[in-house]
Amino acid sequence: MFLDVLKSFLIIFLFAVLISSIFIRLKVSPIISFLLTGVVVGPSLLGLIQDSHLIETFAEFGVIFLMFVIGIEFSIKKLIAYRKEILFAGLIQVSLTILIVSFIFLFFFKKPLETGIFFGSLIAMSSTALVLKILMDRGEITTSYGRVCFGILIFQDLCVILIMLLIPILGGANGSIKDVFFVLGKSLVILGCTFVAALYIFPLILYQIVKTRSRELFLMSILVLS
Repeated sequence: MFLDVLKSFLIIFLFAVLISSIFIRLKVSPIISFLLTGVVVGPSLLGLIQDSHLIETFAEFGVIFLMFVIGIEFSIKKLIAYRKEILFAGLIQVSLTILIVSFIFLFFFKKPLETGIFFGSLIAMSSTALVLKILMDRGEITTSYGRVCFGILIFQDLCVILIMLLIPILGGANGSIKDVFFVLGKSLVILGCTFVAALYIFPLILYQIVKTRSRELFLMSILVLS
């Protein structure tokens, strides 16, 4: 099993190096080449990696590490500075997209309103990891349109939680608005605990680790805390 994982890693990185080298020469973001690598080596094309669960695991780890790298570039102060873009640009983009798609499904496709809201929510979402990475690579995150894009992406991320909670209700499954607010409240508590830990607890732990002057211990501690 371990050898299979190593073999899959080798195949993925080999094709990633080759494809990204071509994309970089063409001045295309490496992120696109990584997505193409997954398509090429996966079951849908060459089939070099057949284990769908392994592919899913690789993808999840990739997103986790990418979001970690992006998170290093931002702070709470920067999020507060972008509050207008998050509240206004994000609200307008998500609301208008859901409204327009719901209107099309309701009047043109004669589908229930719930179906329109579901597909509208789906279309309104973007990949924060991919878009922010592209903006950061181009040095455009601080431009006017970069700020707007950032605000929209953050607002979308906040909406994902609510949308995922509303999906069972839209599908007619058991659930109520009360359940939605309960889960939202629980999510806010978890988020609050995370902020408290990041602002007050983790710095104390890292301070004690830094006093040991061990680079290896510091690196391992960062990975564990992350």
